[in-house]
Amino acid sequence: MTKLNRRGFLARLGAGAASVAAVPTIAAGRPDEGFSPETHGFGFRNWAGNERAYPGHEHRAVSRERVRECVDDDWRGPFADLFGTPVGDLPEALVGLVSSQIRVAAAQLSSTDGHCYGMTFSAQEFFEDPDTLPDGVDNAAALRTPEVPRESGGTIGNRIDEYQSTQLLDVHSWLGRHRMLRPKQIDHAAELAALSATIDAFGTAGVTVVNSETRLSHQILVYDYEETTNGTRLLAYDPNVPAGPYRRGFRRALTVRPNRARPIADYDPYDSLVFNRWDRAIRADSDVTTPRRTGDGDDFSHLLERAVRFTTTSPNVSLSVVAPDGTPVGRNVAEKMNRSHTDVYGMRYRYDAPPGDYRLSVVGRRKATYELRAEAAGFAGSFLDDAVTATVGPGEVREYVARIPESADETGSLRERGRYSLSALRRGIDVPNLVAGAAGGAALSAYLARRLS
Repeated sequence: MTKLNRRGFLARLGAGAASVAAVPTIAAGRPDEGFSPETHGFGFRNWAGNERAYPGHEHRAVSRERVRECVDDDWRGPFADLFGTPVGDLPEALVGLVSSQIRVAAAQLSSTDGHCYGMTFSAQEFFEDPDTLPDGVDNAAALRTPEVPRESGGTIGNRIDEYQSTQLLDVHSWLGRHRMLRPKQIDHAAELAALSATIDAFGTAGVTVVNSETRLSHQILVYDYEETTNGTRLLAYDPNVPAGPYRRGFRRALTVRPNRARPIADYDPYDSLVFNRWDRAIRADSDVTTPRRTGDGDDFSHLLERAVRFTTTSPNVSLSVVAPDGTPVGRNVAEKMNRSHTDVYGMRYRYDAPPGDYRLSVVGRRKATYELRAEAAGFAGSFLDDAVTATVGPGEVREYVARIPESADETGSLRERGRYSLSALRRGIDVPNLVAGAAGGAALSAYLARRLS
């Protein structure tokens, strides 16, 4: 079987993406006219992969083997620079856990429904290097569909797909966004300083906005900023809105207030943001500005000392997890993600995870049989890999405890703690929303955290 490098793998995620052009060199500075959404934003809005509007744009399934090839081959050099350990020297349990997390996220979040990350990166590319646009097309706003072919092969949509999946399959992007999993620990003053410097230098900066409770995330492209009495106001291109409304005066903006309890204002439902300072290296497909692990630089090895992952297989249950330190264990989600492309439905994970007892709750939306799996691994090997299969009724809660040991020499465990009806929790959580699946995991996690405190 032919080995796939990252670019080849990403190209195969979109149907017809047999040939993908090389990434152009990053512009040295801001183009004279500056980025404007009415000109440099796409003439079509962000779309779901299965929408009838673009029947030719269909994503393929993301296989376990292809993701593993990317981790084994394309992460080899950068991973050793970042973590001080080659991928080939990692325990199989840890590589398997990381690969599985990436595969599920790529299939559900990146390469299926919704293209906000890919659209912002592509808009940024076409703004900085208009020569990469199809012949006869002056700007991205003139593109009314992602199915426009490119002279180099494939379509505009294929290019968007490639960038969309990069957020998980490129080691620097994967690492740069791990802060999204614990948004309440984000240093928004540092994020703001880094992204404003990037806007000054290049004219745009990709930013991920996050809801700190539900982990819902969305990618936007910031192109200007101004200081106000309430904080720093960021002007942004949101790919959910096509260029037309921007031409008619529509504007998207958010205000960053680093020291407030809710650091982001005016961009509901999002209240936090992450700026990945290594996005520029990803865009250029070069190692010029990528981070390296040095004696006085960043040390990322603590992230993989212990990682945990919990999954359920049924769409008819809601999963919530609370760590031993009382914080919910979440995942990144998007409005248009599609969970039907993988063998698991619900997933929660955390890097730099503490040892101890994790409280897991599975809530039935309808009567369902599910498998609940708990995995924990790190540089020392496997801490836990166990699963249970059970049936739950509508409105019923089954609670479990996953014990993650301090050492890989000890034995972890997954056991059921009890079962009860949601009616017993009516004073603690929003039961109708929980059963309907609207932020249900976050609601129950918050309730369980209060029970543990």
